[in-house]
Amino acid sequence: MKKNVVRLALLVLLLCVLFTGCNPTSKFVRYVKKGEYQKAVNFYQSNLKGKVFSKIDTVSFLKDYLHGQWSKYLEGKISEDEISKVFETLEEVNSQLGFLPEINNLSDNLAIVKKSKKSFEQGEAFLKDKCYPKAIEAFQGVVAKDTENYKKAQAEIAKAVDAYESEILSLAEKMLSAKDSKGAISVVMEGECILGETDKFADFFYKIYSQQFVEQFDDFLVKN
Repeated sequence: MKKNVVRLALLVLLLCVLFTGCNPTSKFVRYVKKGEYQKAVNFYQSNLKGKVFSKIDTVSFLKDYLHGQWSKYLEGKISEDEISKVFETLEEVNSQLGFLPEINNLSDNLAIVKKSKKSFEQGEAFLKDKCYPKAIEAFQGVVAKDTENYKKAQAEIAKAVDAYESEILSLAEKMLSAKDSKGAISVVMEGECILGETDKFADFFYKIYSQQFVEQFDDFLVKN
């Protein structure tokens, strides 16, 4: 009979831990998720410190929470304000308990990714306004760590490059039609400074220099 009572008591305790939040670390977890870092630290110091399994649970939660929220931010599932609050809370907890040494490195990465996301937003705005050189420059500031935007930024760069190249060549052709070959060459050279050498720019230069050579040769024949 006593054995059955003991087993029943253990079962109730286990169910309490699993389903009703009686886990010693559950209150610590709630404080952290609410951003109440000092309450979390005080609770740990008063109720969990010195208990091996509680420390293991605490450290495991902090690491899982940090990396889980970080992944959500990279994927665009939580906002910049939300991830900033998470980092602020965990940095304060770490400064007093020392369980998250990796947060310092992730804090540096957070600053990089925030800047990357801002660059993507600027690139989209410039692209919408057809400011292609500025759009390209902005999209080039999107880093691979910014998994939400990196691939999209590469596609937008290709789009902006194609649009800017077409814009430059169209303007150059209009200048050629107006007999302004020097202006046309200058415009395309300016485009090359931004995009580098491209096949279409190379074709343009081949066409115009070939035409100039023919014209100069014809003038030579006429004069001689």
